[in-house]
Amino acid sequence: VNSIDVINTRAGSTTTDRALDVYINGDGYMAVQGGDGAIKYTRVGILSFDSSGNLVDSSGNIVLGLSVNETTGQPELGEDGTTSTNNLTKITVDPDVYATYTNIAIGDNGEITATQAGDPEVTLSSGTGWIDTATLPETSNYTGEISMTQTTTSTGYTQSTSTFGSGTGSASTVTAGAVTYSPTANIMGDVRLTYNSSTGYTLSYTDTSGANQSVTVTGAAATADPMVFNVDAIGTTAPTTATVSIAQSLITAWGPSSGNSTTLGTAAATGKTISIETFNKSGAAVTQSATWTAGNTTIALGDITLTVDSAELAALEDFTDITVGSAGTGDGQTVVIGYLAVVSFANADGLSQDGEGYYVETANSGEAIASSAGNNGTGTLLSGSLESSNVDLSQELTEMIITQRGFQANSKMITVSDEMLETLVSMKR
Repeated sequence: VNSIDVINTRAGSTTTDRALDVYINGDGYMAVQGGDGAIKYTRVGILSFDSSGNLVDSSGNIVLGLSVNETTGQPELGEDGTTSTNNLTKITVDPDVYATYTNIAIGDNGEITATQAGDPEVTLSSGTGWIDTATLPETSNYTGEISMTQTTTSTGYTQSTSTFGSGTGSASTVTAGAVTYSPTANIMGDVRLTYNSSTGYTLSYTDTSGANQSVTVTGAAATADPMVFNVDAIGTTAPTTATVSIAQSLITAWGPSSGNSTTLGTAAATGKTISIETFNKSGAAVTQSATWTAGNTTIALGDITLTVDSAELAALEDFTDITVGSAGTGDGQTVVIGYLAVVSFANADGLSQDGEGYYVETANSGEAIASSAGNNGTGTLLSGSLESSNVDLSQELTEMIITQRGFQANSKMITVSDEMLETLVSMKR
């Protein structure tokens, strides 16, 4: 044996189907940096991201890549497409962001890409035109269907813009205080007053559930000042607390004849309790509530912020457990994590072995020159594969047997020489 040499010929690839395994399909080495800061070179492409977000090899050495121009997003290389290993940098991702990556791949030019999940968002269902937008913060854990319950807590009355009793005989403007309205009255929409000589005065309206309702007063109650109509209160079924009162001066000015009807005004919600139920990523139900008051266009429900049309919301009937949308992640987008560098040498056979598949630069190997994969004599990269051994094991075993038999044959020469000398000595005797 004259010397022990390293065989640097390229070997074939073995498919692993692991996205961060990489095979150099040609000449070149990857540059890695150990804990001591020294740069070593290897063709073993078993890569992963550690807990700090650094791209490392199977021994925990940091894998070095090409510096990237922040403006163009392209690797920073010289005019000849190369750079010094001193300009290489580690490839790093934010560990929290890395958890949102899928479909990580290494391109043949060394570009490492991934699909990053979109930010949390709410997809609104049909029939929610009163909701302008629904947003979630980036840190939201809400997911799945969003059901909503809305309950009116207080209402307000807007005086009719038309003249009271107009077109029905006498007419009078509704003066302030002529009609008083309990904020807990279960009334939504137009409020009408009708007179019938047989039955008295009837207040007609629609309640917050959308049902038509009416209350009639007659006799002494119809001549009381003010005339009081007891109506259902919000959240109850008994007309005991909510009232609509009309001053007799207004009735006198109206002077209605039997069958006459007029619009007093319009009732609309001035306060509502909005509740939602959805789920977090553990599957647990999450319930959030908020109080809305008339004029507000923003409702904060935990992580979900709604912007609403205040007028449409005020006119909306109460509802329970209506699906208004779903929470989830938006469409993913492709992001570039970094670029692997491939290093070449003038004389790769001159590299010095450092154990475990690593090599170090020597004067005989020449200076390391880094470039993108597939350029300046380097091979392209194949993701999901590793390099096989470049030694033909059957050939090496055959040569070992031949060498062994050669040593055995040579040793027989010693035995033959010994026997010949012994015979010569015996002849002399």
